[in-house]
Amino acid sequence: PEATLATVQLTQRLGCWGNLIAGYQQLDLDPRVAWGMFNGTWPRHDVAVRGSVRTQILEEKEQVYDLDPYYAILLELEPYWEAQLSVSKGLGRVWAVELGGQVRALYDDEDVGDFNHEFARLYGTLSARDWSASGWSAALTGEWYSTDDGEDIGAAGFEVERRRGCWRWTCA
Repeated sequence: PEATLATVQLTQRLGCWGNLIAGYQQLDLDPRVAWGMFNGTWPRHDVAVRGSVRTQILEEKEQVYDLDPYYAILLELEPYWEAQLSVSKGLGRVWAVELGGQVRALYDDEDVGDFNHEFARLYGTLSARDWSASGWSAALTGEWYSTDDGEDIGAAGFEVERRRGCWRWTCA
């Protein structure tokens, strides 16, 4: 019912092209989460790079998630670390491609659960930005998840969007 949560986050600009972020969170006297991120953009080359590393240090109980509709089935979320990296590149005025990956690993192999498992994810997105000068954009994404238990999953999705003035309509 009562807890002291403290969070510290530091951000460092890297000139006009990016920033670094580092953070740490503590619950009562226990370290809870730590993270680091990098965001870089090079407008001249229409390239963006994003990367992050996050670790959940403290085992989370269901009480932590009492406002989340899934807290009753999560029960415990054991410590893990996770890393992500993505690179996007514009291909002319309209087209862009983004490629990325994500890896999650548990600190203890015995902590595997339905919502607490190791995986690797690769994805790619091809998008057309404002192709007709009338506010239409579209994106097609393909992704592949691979888990240690051999349950690999492939998925594809799309999004179509129209912006008109201050309005935005999206279908995904």
